[in-house]
Amino acid sequence: MNFWFKRKKIILDCFTMDPFAFNHAPISKAKDYLPEFWKKIDLQVEDGSTLTGTGPSIKYCRAFNVLYKDSFIVPLWGNITFSLEDVKTKTFQWFTSYTNHAPQAPNEITVHPKNQFEGFADDYQHAKIMSPWSFKTNRFVNFLISDPIWNRNSLSDYSVLPGIMDFKYQDSAHVNIMMEYRSQPRIFEIEATSPLIFMTPLTEESVDVRCHLVDYQEYIKHSFFKRISSKLDPHKKYQKNRDLVEKMEKRNKPQCPFGFKK
Repeated sequence: MNFWFKRKKIILDCFTMDPFAFNHAPISKAKDYLPEFWKKIDLQVEDGSTLTGTGPSIKYCRAFNVLYKDSFIVPLWGNITFSLEDVKTKTFQWFTSYTNHAPQAPNEITVHPKNQFEGFADDYQHAKIMSPWSFKTNRFVNFLISDPIWNRNSLSDYSVLPGIMDFKYQDSAHVNIMMEYRSQPRIFEIEATSPLIFMTPLTEESVDVRCHLVDYQEYIKHSFFKRISSKLDPHKKYQKNRDLVEKMEKRNKPQCPFGFKK
């Protein structure tokens, strides 16, 4: 007798205690954030290199279309202003229109010391934008975190650093950015609801996203990784998180009524 077991659909649950993030900047499909220039541009544009004088626009670009079709966007949950001094001074300030109340984010912005990545981007300032969201998937899947630069008119204000994360064995997706120090001081703002990061599932299966506005108790319930000591080496902390999840799943896994363990 053959038994067929259907795999659970991949669900990305997103929890926040921030009403603005939930109501005005929810995580959703990237296709909901298609850039305005893309919407307005014609399918065919002037192209002097072709016999017809026209050629396909970016609307035909498969790489662009698949990126927005398969990714999610995390929008910014408030306004952030960065003020950078000149390249000789190398100091900066930040101002936000919001306050973070999430347990894992006591500050709105944090900074990693330069010696953690010495030799990379010497004349740049690192900043980590602490997210009010806690993420959880019901199955393991990696997500590529990248910069939605198609949604920005200025590409030089800042860059989002890419990376790969999962939300089965950890639950945070804070946003690391780099900002260039120049010969003159400068100020720029990232506006609320602006697309902040792409989250692209590295799987051919579909992923559904669900956002939840919760209170403190409910937030902690779904963010038990916060119980692991923050003083641990990040790799050890991740492994402890993984061991904890696997132990819980094993304990809660239904047992075969006929006594078979597998």
